[in-house]
Amino acid sequence: MITRIFAATLHRFRAKTPDDVLAFIKGPICLLLAVLLARSLHDVSNVTIAVVALA
Repeated sequence: MITRIFAATLHRFRAKTPDDVLAFIKGPICLLLAVLLARSLHDVSNVTIAVVALA
């Protein structure tokens, strides 16, 4: 959601933003943020050993 808001804001203020730049923002950066969020919440969450093994 954060990357979509950032891409929409970038597109609004810069009318000539190429589509490949917006696709880069929405795709890989979104995955990177999801992985960072999952790793940061891993220690705080109360998960079983089986879930940790799957992750």
